[in-house]
Amino acid sequence: VWREWEERNFRLQPAIEKVVLELYKEDPDLAVEFLTGYSCCKASEALEMARKMTDRLHTIISHYNAPL
Repeated sequence: VWREWEERNFRLQPAIEKVVLELYKEDPDLAVEFLTGYSCCKASEALEMARKMTDRLHTIISHYNAPL
């Protein structure tokens, strides 16, 4: 799951950089706002994925540690 998300974001990176550069030429403040929003969105996605993976890991560990 993580690797797929990461690879997709790496593939999108050139397009995002192109958009930001074009925005920056026209309106540097707007480019900063766009990039900040994009970065915050990606950070939120990563945090949510990490929480889900952690929950899943805790579930797996608790099953192994549960007495039979």
